[in-house]
Order: sequence, then C-alpha cells, then structure tokens
Amino acid sequence: MVGKIIEIIVLLLGLLITAAIVVKIPLDSYNAHKDYLAQVEEQMKENEQAAIKPVLESLTVELKEGVKYYANDLADAKVEHFTVTANYVKGEESYTEPVEEGKFTVSTPDDFYARGGDITITYRGVSVKITVELVPVVIETLEVVESPYTVEYAQGTTFDASGMVIQAVYNDGSTKILASDAYSVDTTTALG
Repeated sequence: MVGKIIEIIVLLLGLLITAAIVVKIPLDSYNAHKDYLAQVEEQMKENEQAAIKPVLESLTVELKEGVKYYANDLADAKVEHFTVTANYVKGEESYTEPVEEGKFTVSTPDDFYARGGDITITYRGVSVKITVELVPVVIETLEVVESPYTVEYAQGTTFDASGMVIQAVYNDGSTKILASDAYSVDTTTALG
C-alpha cells in the first residue's frame, strides 16, 4: 500500500510538472511575443515621428546691435547686419533655429539708400519685412585740425582765428572741413 501511495504521489508530481511545463512554455512565448509587439509599435511611432517634416512657419528678424542706416545716400542693407531666426513646427512640437548668414536674402526698395523703407528678408520661401527709417545725419562734435597762427595771447587781447581749421564729425562717422563762414568764433571778448 505504501508503494501504491508513492506511485500515486510520483504520478501526481509528474502530472503537476507536466502541467507547469505545458503552461510555462506558451506563457513565456506569449510574453516574449507581447514584448516584441510593443517594440515594433514603439519603432513605428519613432519612424512616423521621424517622417514628419518640420514646417517653417515664420521668421524673426532683428538688426544687429549698433547697426544704423543714415540719411547720407549711402544706406545699404547687407546680410551681415541682421540676426534671423527660423520658427518651425514639427507635428505638435515648435522650435526655433538661427539662420546662418548667406542662407537668407535681403532686398530693399531701389531708393532705400536715400529714403529707407521696408527691408525684406527671405529664407526658404518665407519672407518677413521690417521697416527702417534713416537716421538724420547731424554734427556730433567739432575738432580743431589746425591750430590758429597765434596760440599764445597776452591778457586782455582778443582771440585771432586766422589759420585755424575746424572739422565737423558727424554721427555717421563722416567728417568735413568747415569753411570759416560756417561757424563763428568769439573774437571780441578780451581773454583773461
């Protein structure tokens, strides 16, 4: 009888082990297949995202610091005067990217040099305009470039401007020697 019980126990253990193996193999296979499908789905999403091309929505344009155009008939807008940023949308994501000099074009009206106006910046078929008013050219300082003939005076005498040459320095960086009738010098007040 003990032998029968041992036989039954061994048979039950064999059935239990067989059942565990029969369940484990398909379960492992199912889990591996499920993981594989998840990886394939993730890869497909990544491929779809990579396939979405970014769309250039707009441009942001600024004059670089210190760039000014003067009303001196020399105003000339150049690529290196601007900072251009491209504004993209890719799917639901938005991002910006600086545009290198030489990758965008700058165009102005024919009379921009004298009147200013709209400057058009174009990059990859997208354009933006900025309006520029020319800065009036004005004298910033006067400089004595040649001293007058007389540079030492006795007390009580008056200033003699003979031989003195005055140069005007303008805000656009240009200079001009002034004719003596273009400025006035006090030659009547006694020097003290």
